[in-house]
Amino acid sequence: MAFNFCEATFVFDKKERKSWPLIAPVQDHLDRVRAPRQSFKHDGRPSPRKFCEIRTHDYPQLGAENASKLCCRLLLFFLQGVAKIHTPAYIPRMKHLTTFRVIDAIARTGSIRGAADKLALTPSAVQRRLQSYEAEIGFDIFDRNPQGVDLNSAGELVIMHIRETFSETGKLTSRLADLAGMRRGEVRIGCSQALVPYFLPHHISEYQTTYPNVTFEVVVIEHRTAQSALANHAIDLAIVFGGAEVPEFKTLLGVHQRLAAVIGLNHPLANFEQLRLRQCYEHPVALPGVGFGSRAMVDAALQEKSYSRPPDVESNSFEYLKAHVIATSAVTFQIECGAPLPSIKDTNLTARLIDQRDVAPGTLWIGQLAGRSLSVTASRFAEQIGRDLSERYEHV
Repeated sequence: MAFNFCEATFVFDKKERKSWPLIAPVQDHLDRVRAPRQSFKHDGRPSPRKFCEIRTHDYPQLGAENASKLCCRLLLFFLQGVAKIHTPAYIPRMKHLTTFRVIDAIARTGSIRGAADKLALTPSAVQRRLQSYEAEIGFDIFDRNPQGVDLNSAGELVIMHIRETFSETGKLTSRLADLAGMRRGEVRIGCSQALVPYFLPHHISEYQTTYPNVTFEVVVIEHRTAQSALANHAIDLAIVFGGAEVPEFKTLLGVHQRLAAVIGLNHPLANFEQLRLRQCYEHPVALPGVGFGSRAMVDAALQEKSYSRPPDVESNSFEYLKAHVIATSAVTFQIECGAPLPSIKDTNLTARLIDQRDVAPGTLWIGQLAGRSLSVTASRFAEQIGRDLSERYEHV
């Protein structure tokens, strides 16, 4: 279909004094398929129907070249509107959940003002929403105090209902999008720190290359808090390293993870293909804090060893431990899926696996809340990472 952009038709919205494109050939096609004749704003909603037509040749001072550029830019806005209105997979932000989003934001931030800032609303608007909902159900759901607000017993029940509603709505939108052949939705992941530097970025980027309309939220959690995060509907999937103990949540997959020593590229230990734990302790050692899975593996392996000694540096941040190793000759430890092994091209670090005779493997778990079905989007992502882990590591 050919367009003469210099003579394209515009729509002038008398009410808002703004002009929006209505490209005549496209509109004629819409008329033929009995689509409603309307102009489109940048957000895809129809503007008021009172309009008059203005052609670019009415403004010769623009020149043909500038008029063509203007028409091309406005055509893009128009097509965005058509795509949103006429694509079945387009699901707008559901307005009937606005009050629920306000209450959830209050619960998460612990204050009216904090929720207002997060949602870009005024504190009075947030307060009115909350008071209206409390009046409707007949219960106060927050206890007010000088520091902010806290959920009371009724509020705990309400917030659980709200988050379950969000989860079910997410599943609905995901399934509706699949019907239209355009997968979209959000996947919320709670994971151990080990998966943040290499494993998850690789898999999320791969998934979004295929399904660009899917968004992700990644939260670092400890394996002990995974069950509560799933039960509160804060996350959809848990991917956590938990040693040998079986977690409380429903497990989808468990794979063994060996311990690896993380060192600088020019460290003397980089000349070995595999290391004994004693070799590592011939150098300064930087360990993660007590409570991390890799620290538990090291502590268990050091029992009754003559070379056992306190770490030279201890931190609850793996980012700091990596920076410390780069700047010094120290050695730190990480499970293998989070370590820069030779297959991963890290510019500053490398890693070598520790001999299993010295350190027994732990277990990386993928799981979800028991009794809850995942959205199509989350389920497919879980299958993707499950396949990769199954191919690379031994099953539990």
